[in-house]
Amino acid sequence: MNQNQRRYLHIIAISFHIFGALLTLLVLMPILQIIIATAIISSGGGNNPPPLSFDMLLLIMNLSFMTAMASLAGCSFYTGHCIAERKHHLFCLVVSALVCLMFPWGTALGILAVILLAQPEVKAEFNLSGPNPTTGIHALRKSTDHAFVYRH
Repeated sequence: MNQNQRRYLHIIAISFHIFGALLTLLVLMPILQIIIATAIISSGGGNNPPPLSFDMLLLIMNLSFMTAMASLAGCSFYTGHCIAERKHHLFCLVVSALVCLMFPWGTALGILAVILLAQPEVKAEFNLSGPNPTTGIHALRKSTDHAFVYRH
């Protein structure tokens, strides 16, 4: 892998972190609508209230939107980390494809990330930096190969 590809991976990793921060701000926007919908539901709505089903629909839609955006924000942060550490190539590709749905900035970031991650040299770099056998699940598997004795 050449120096330009390493630099591009670094830029893409930083971009995923920035995009995750922007999505986090986007998650916070519907909170006002949720507060208003909850207040209307609990107060009864005054003289001519809207139907309760409309308020509940608004509340459920906002909560589901916030959950989806929070999940995508978390995945974006983690993808930036994985690209920087050269881990989980397939996960990075999948999140890059999902980020393409967030027009316009996510589309640009996702397309550039997919193009970069699809290159054979970059994929080989991810495979070379595989998991560290002394940490994580691989260490657990290695430690369970031998008899385990619990001591107080």
